[in-house]
Amino acid sequence: YTCLDTDTVVIDKNQEYVVEFVDYYRVRHEFTYRINGIIPYPDYEDTFDIVEDDDQISITFSNIRDTMEIPLRLDVAIDTGDYLDYRTTRTEWTISEDISETVGQFGIKIDPTEDEDIASIVEKAVQTNIIGSGYSNVSVKDYDLPSAEELEVEPGRAKTLKIHYTGDQEDVSDIAITLVGVVKIVDEATDDYFVMDQDESATIKCTGVLDALKEVYMDDEIVDPSNYTLESGSTIINFKKEYLESLSEGRHAVKLQYEATSCETSLNILSEEPTTGTIERLAGAGRIDTSIKAADALKEIYGVDKFDTIVMANAWNFPDALTGSYLAACYGAPMLLTDGGDPAASINYVKENLSEGGQVYILGGNAAVPEIVAARLEGYNGMEVKRLAGASRYETNLMILEAAGCDEYNTLLIASGSTAADSLSASST
Repeated sequence: YTCLDTDTVVIDKNQEYVVEFVDYYRVRHEFTYRINGIIPYPDYEDTFDIVEDDDQISITFSNIRDTMEIPLRLDVAIDTGDYLDYRTTRTEWTISEDISETVGQFGIKIDPTEDEDIASIVEKAVQTNIIGSGYSNVSVKDYDLPSAEELEVEPGRAKTLKIHYTGDQEDVSDIAITLVGVVKIVDEATDDYFVMDQDESATIKCTGVLDALKEVYMDDEIVDPSNYTLESGSTIINFKKEYLESLSEGRHAVKLQYEATSCETSLNILSEEPTTGTIERLAGAGRIDTSIKAADALKEIYGVDKFDTIVMANAWNFPDALTGSYLAACYGAPMLLTDGGDPAASINYVKENLSEGGQVYILGGNAAVPEIVAARLEGYNGMEVKRLAGASRYETNLMILEAAGCDEYNTLLIASGSTAADSLSASST
């Protein structure tokens, strides 16, 4: 992002930019300049005055202060940093007249199908915004949270609420929040493939409420409603045989667009029934238990009763475990997750499943995996415990690579250390 204190930006046409404007109400507006041209803010082409020559393009941002009917985006990380990006939402929901004068606006994704403490999530977001984001120059003495009923939002819909708060100098202001009900594909009730000349239909089920469904897309093209039927019970879509057999063989992207969000899946069109394979789900009561089940499955793959090496990392933060997966692969070892507050399960697993005189690698410092874990394992049945911990996740990463015994590399993969997606996607290469 290029954050500007001016209304005009000049862009070199050989480069690619995402430019962000912040208006008077601290609401942010973006456009993307790709090398092949502008992708403007949705429905606001008239907001940008564009002057273009052979080498540069000049864009002036105007009029937005008089127009407050705009979709929102989250400008502060909530818990996992799950940002609400307006570019993936529809633009029907707007800031109402009585909210347009608030100090700031932000959005929160809520999953109505999960047992979430929505009030706590909202309260944390409010505190983060009005205390920590610069919306208020004074500390906050008091604020009124919406009722539990007001905080309810249906999957696929959004609602905007206004929160009133008072500062320590008795100044009064408001902040707006938009709750967006997340929608998800129900995998166990969704068909993965359709066999031509055999199947009669293909079903896709989503948690979104049916009357909030706006459009159905196949490969980015809107599907005519005559090509499917709808059933309530969240959203159940049955694509008709005639339509599916008109599609080319292969996998097709399916998108369900709701009022405020969307979800995606895919459908494979086949000419014959696929060969039967075996799919086994490894799932425990939680992430630590799942890592234990994955370790047991690894023993079966290797045909061993115990491991010579086990790698342990914090269960609640990704960098050490993700980078340590390479170390584990080098030694044919499991990646065992541990909870610093309750490490008993992982400690007991190591004691029961590590060979005599085996090696334990603990990734990260004491804040990640407490010293008690190493103390309870060191020397047990001849075990050797080695902690790999640098001053930062990046230094720990380098120590892990050195411990893997690879001093020279034909290929190095480099990814961001602040988010997991890219490095996780590449971890099996």
